[in-house]
Amino acid sequence: MSVRDFSDVEQDLVEDAGFVVVSSGAGGATAAWKLARAAGSNAMGVCTPDLRPRDTRNLWVVDSSVFPTNLGVNPQHTIQAVALAATEEVSSAS
Repeated sequence: MSVRDFSDVEQDLVEDAGFVVVSSGAGGATAAWKLARAAGSNAMGVCTPDLRPRDTRNLWVVDSSVFPTNLGVNPQHTIQAVALAATEEVSSAS
């Protein structure tokens, strides 16, 4: 997901909170599943359920890599929902 995929409101929320949106630049139809899995324990996932990599501040993972597995369907709407939830986390953390 690139910065251009964010709505203007989401982009403003992130930037107003003092954060920068970083993109891997992968683009296209690629989806990286499970690489930064969100889970309740260190043994089960890299990220906490609030989408933060463990032991890291001011960083959220908001793409398909937080999913535990391939969803089996187009993940676009689910990724958008994760990103929207992350904007709420980011804005409440500042």
